[in-house]
Amino acid sequence: MIRKIVLRLLLAGALLGAGVITLVTVVGLLAVSQPAFYSDLRAQSYTPAEQQDAENSLNQTMASLDRWLHTSIAIQKAKMRNNSSVMEQLLVSSYQPLDDTYTVRLTDKQLNAYLSTKQQGLPKQLHHFCIQFNDQHTNVGFELHNGGPVLTISASLNFVTEANGNLRIELLGGRLGRLPIPLQTIARWLPNEVTHASDRKLEFDLTATPPRVTLKLTQSKEASPRINSVQQVNGTLVVEFQAPTLNDNTNPQ
Repeated sequence: MIRKIVLRLLLAGALLGAGVITLVTVVGLLAVSQPAFYSDLRAQSYTPAEQQDAENSLNQTMASLDRWLHTSIAIQKAKMRNNSSVMEQLLVSSYQPLDDTYTVRLTDKQLNAYLSTKQQGLPKQLHHFCIQFNDQHTNVGFELHNGGPVLTISASLNFVTEANGNLRIELLGGRLGRLPIPLQTIARWLPNEVTHASDRKLEFDLTATPPRVTLKLTQSKEASPRINSVQQVNGTLVVEFQAPTLNDNTNPQ
């Protein structure tokens, strides 16, 4: 009887040990494997011409956004001037900044081609930043080279437009390789207080649920556009801006 009990205990211990070893092996394999979205993007390569086209396109997009913003500011300043000519007043009198919107479209292919040229600006341990826009959320990932196995760290993000025109970026979850990391675990590694960037346009509230970063465009004294909406459709990020409304306390820059 005692012999059978001992044998059963030994067998149970062996099975338990085998289960633990199997679990550790599976966890290890998941941790060093790349998530599907990242491996697909990582396999893509870009010619120097494609990289240059992506950079030129992004520069043109940002320049067009700046021109639209400065045009709106110039029209509103003309409306506010008491000494403007009759013709000038006629030209600008019908302008309403609340009706003036501008839409920016960025594809993940365009951004990944651009990011592939910026490796030299990253810390030497970080490599191959990639981004993917899908209909539910945005995936971002990069490789960590730290002397051991190459680890892929990725996260899922959600863009939320606030009623005041600011943009909130929420952290939905993280992964080490293909191994999900619970938000509660991630929160332990994050600062436990709200912080701001030097210009206070970025607010990091990593204590919130979910953790978030807020781009505070409308709380600046500078003339900044509002963000009306953010959509992610078939690999494209679509952002609609609304022109700022100038007042006596606004610095048009």
